[in-house]
Amino acid sequence: MNISLNNYAATIDEDSILRDSNNRCSSQCSFKYDYKPVSSSLKGCVDQSGNNFIGIPAIELSSQSLSETSEKYSVILDNTKYWVKSVYITNTDDNLFVYKNSLDKSTASDPSLCSFMIVHNDEYSNNYLIVYIPVSIGTSGSRDPRGGMVNSIISAMTDISQCTYPDTSSHISVTGGLNLNAFIPNNKYYYFKSTVNNNQNQNLHFIAFSGMVPIYLPTNTKLNSIIGTETKVNPTTRNRPLNLLVKPFQSTNQPMNSLTGDEEEIYIQCQPTDAEGELLEFNVPKIPLNTENAFSFNFLNADGNKAIHENWFIASVTGIIIMIILMKGAEFLFKSGTKTFLDKLSD
Repeated sequence: MNISLNNYAATIDEDSILRDSNNRCSSQCSFKYDYKPVSSSLKGCVDQSGNNFIGIPAIELSSQSLSETSEKYSVILDNTKYWVKSVYITNTDDNLFVYKNSLDKSTASDPSLCSFMIVHNDEYSNNYLIVYIPVSIGTSGSRDPRGGMVNSIISAMTDISQCTYPDTSSHISVTGGLNLNAFIPNNKYYYFKSTVNNNQNQNLHFIAFSGMVPIYLPTNTKLNSIIGTETKVNPTTRNRPLNLLVKPFQSTNQPMNSLTGDEEEIYIQCQPTDAEGELLEFNVPKIPLNTENAFSFNFLNADGNKAIHENWFIASVTGIIIMIILMKGAEFLFKSGTKTFLDKLSD
């Protein structure tokens, strides 16, 4: 089985995506990663015919320590855990995406554009994730450490045999090993989702990084000579807008090189409580309303302050009651005094 990525070839219009504020995603495209460095277990082969999992001629790399046979997963996307299936480096004729942007860093006419892809699967192979990083061959490659690492891989493949399936990949030695963490740009990315060969039970997720921040390979790279000239991606197909196939989104956050952290700070609003755990409103304890104390209160609280200052409602009611008592008392005294005075006059 392969997932025939050539069916998804298209042009990513970066300016259009960035202009549309509705093309944003946060938690649903949250990308957390932490790849285990690989040295001795790295295997590779060259597939010049495109019979591999992605259906495109490429250099293919794999490692048992990164696959689902390992307890350590490498990526979390939208709360789903992923393991690395394989890594692919395509030639300049089989890049999936071309980019349209105001800086013209990568265009459909760029003959040097290729790609570095990390293909992942979840535990049950119901979901696949493609992390797509554009690669450009140019003079900047001598200053890009990622380009140096990719070129070391390409150089290590010079005498490696062609891929045959089932897997007969050869063990390869790459200077410094392979640490995929170093390849992930610290930039926002584009996310889109489809199905695997129209199978509604299998989802295919893409994280594609901008054409404005590619990996730069040195001009003397042997990439094309190793992979060959056979192609699977139709250049005409690659010129169609991506939004004709799927709806692309831009992430609101950068990728996170941690499988445990959160992209955004979590703010907790703390509010004080009294000794009984009751919430205080403006530092005033709530008085429970029950039949035992609904009509009674203590004049002194725990600090010795009068409760009339602790609760304005009870203070108001108390004031009204006291005023009524005083008025009634004054009325009684007035009437009683008047009656006594009149009785004395009559005598």
